[in-house]
Amino acid sequence: MATCKFRSSKGFARLEKLQRILLLKYKYTTGIYFVVNPNTQSFMKHVPSISVLVLSTLLAAPLVSQGSLLVYDDFSYNVANGTSVVDLNGGTGWGGAWTSNVSAASVVAGTIRTDRDFNGLMPMGYTLPIGSNSLNVMADTALSSTRVNRSLSTGVVNFDTAGDLYFSFAYARIDTTNNAGTEACSFTFQSGGTTKLSVGFDASEYLTMTAGSSTTTSTTVNMAFTGSWNTTSKYLLVGKIETANDGTNSIYLSLFDSSDNVSSAPLTWDLVLENINITGSADALSLVIGKYAQNMILDNIAIGTTFADVTAIPEPAQAAALLGLLAIGLAVIRQRRR
Repeated sequence: MATCKFRSSKGFARLEKLQRILLLKYKYTTGIYFVVNPNTQSFMKHVPSISVLVLSTLLAAPLVSQGSLLVYDDFSYNVANGTSVVDLNGGTGWGGAWTSNVSAASVVAGTIRTDRDFNGLMPMGYTLPIGSNSLNVMADTALSSTRVNRSLSTGVVNFDTAGDLYFSFAYARIDTTNNAGTEACSFTFQSGGTTKLSVGFDASEYLTMTAGSSTTTSTTVNMAFTGSWNTTSKYLLVGKIETANDGTNSIYLSLFDSSDNVSSAPLTWDLVLENINITGSADALSLVIGKYAQNMILDNIAIGTTFADVTAIPEPAQAAALLGLLAIGLAVIRQRRR
């Protein structure tokens, strides 16, 4: 803890210096207290006591981020290229390690955003830091579907709790064939092995979503792909789970590519299911791909409480508030010096 005692108006210079430091290092988390000598009148004439009190309260606590990123994995595991993802356990908000029904689900070097000419092909405004690896899943044609699963921390995704949850992941696919009916892929929220919510693409590569017993599929939004990682399209899929006080849910889903901007939530979502009833909690996430879907890459799985949580690096709300108060204090000082 650092303590700064201002015994005269010279404290103004120190305040300005602190402002510069905070601007350069907004992640500063150590408590700071401003202590004003009650017998000193010169400084108190320049800084209203209410400002000093609020500054003391704000600076005494750690800086925190807007919203809340509840679940995250960017697959930044310190393993050799091609290592099976099974039993790897990193990130935050999870209840266990990755599992799969195939051995060909692996962590590969390079990411959707930066590897194989992927750089610049994600939507504008997408700034979540992507790690050095991504999840590569190759479909096993001997199975009806290939699955990669991971349990969630208890209560992270609760369909009965009023409020909003957002989720996102970066996604790409390569395929050299067209086996309609066996190329569907989905990202699902599970509870005891039962699917609560599923989002992804149908056998014709159109965006689709199923929640409870309700399904909606786009007639225009589909996933394009080629047979090469250098030329195939790269996407960001973002969803919103909205739960009302009466327990009903509304689910929203949109697909974004490099021509889109995710600096703010969309005014119109690609798919919407309103006033449906999903009960209980999700205890796991599962990626399911059809036997001829060939090869998928997934990266940056994120679940948060705001759109920005799952699309952008959050800004420290407390630092922003603090700098605003500093600006007000400095303005008051300058005004009184005139």
